[in-house]
Amino acid sequence: MSVLHGREGFEQLAARWEQLALRSGQVRFFQHPDWYRALFDAALANPDRFLFVTVSDGPDLVALLPLQADCFRAHGTTVHTLGLCDHPHMVLADGLIDQTRQWTWLIPSLIDWLHDNRPVGWDLLKLDKVPQRSALCRLLQAEPPRRVSPAMTGMSAHMSTENLEVALGPVSASFKRNLRRLAKRAEESAPLRYEVYDTPPELERAYPIFLEVEASGWKGAGGLGTAIAQEACLVGFYRGLARRFGARGQCVISHLRYGDQVVASQFGLLLGGTLNILKIGYREEYAWFAPGNLAMERTIRWCCERPDVHELSFVTSPHWGHLWKPQLETVTSFRIFNPTLKGRLLSIGLHMKHEYDRRHHRNGATAPDARLPGAGGADVDSDGRPGTPETPSHFLSRDPS
Repeated sequence: MSVLHGREGFEQLAARWEQLALRSGQVRFFQHPDWYRALFDAALANPDRFLFVTVSDGPDLVALLPLQADCFRAHGTTVHTLGLCDHPHMVLADGLIDQTRQWTWLIPSLIDWLHDNRPVGWDLLKLDKVPQRSALCRLLQAEPPRRVSPAMTGMSAHMSTENLEVALGPVSASFKRNLRRLAKRAEESAPLRYEVYDTPPELERAYPIFLEVEASGWKGAGGLGTAIAQEACLVGFYRGLARRFGARGQCVISHLRYGDQVVASQFGLLLGGTLNILKIGYREEYAWFAPGNLAMERTIRWCCERPDVHELSFVTSPHWGHLWKPQLETVTSFRIFNPTLKGRLLSIGLHMKHEYDRRHHRNGATAPDARLPGAGGADVDSDGRPGTPETPSHFLSRDPS
């Protein structure tokens, strides 16, 4: 094992990281070096706080764990942490591990190595936002390290797009009937047209329109102010994703047009046969025909028509997502305590809190939220924000009048 630090270390590692991603085949967007490059280029993360722990077999990189150094104050003392990238727009995280090898020893050995070699001082290892199907989660569950505390902190929704029957078969007949009725109502006054952009020139033209649509409603300046267009660094980050992944044919922006007006738009990354919908938006003045859901239906159909796409991921589990009857993948945060004095005290304190919560719940009171500070994982939309409907709920739960 070895470690590389900061932006310089990332650049030294990037080519081998990409080779490992290519060998892995099923790599997800948040495991790819271009995701981190876009983060660093847009100044969304401080590269100097990152270290990249690597495992090599000769010249080949076979495992990688990107970690971020941080600290927080607890009971008057500073606790030093290492953790997977912590940013509101990174709602899932993982290492990258060669899946052809037997790795049950990897996590305990890596933790021992971090303790013995001390690339930076740390008391707590925070492996947050780890999805159930990830290699890191499987390893942590197969061979739990000493002093580990897992907590389920969210869900990630996905659906098979093997064919249209598989994808839309579980969806309720009433919901599908509503969508047909709303589409017909809209087309009485103007045609609906679904457009997909996935080449670099097309993405350059589609991206500003996507930003405008995403900022036009509750996410914009007049609402929560969470739209990408509200922060220059976020505009740069998603433009970087579009350019870097788009150069590989792995970025997809889609528009739903009502006449000449774009009324809904989606931003996604297509890797390993999965289209990941990172961002969605719609124009609220057209909510009378639910453009967000009409756009999603057409995206699902587009995926089913593509032989290279076998799954659509909502990334998080937005509360409107249940209408599409997706499968759910748990997202877990793992806390691993270093056997330092602070680490041991943190472990004892967390154990006492869990015991208190368990007894309090047994006595009939409502159990308090057992999530760990900073773990995230509330029911969120693709902003990492509390779930807010992309289309009004009265269009989703019953036939509109």
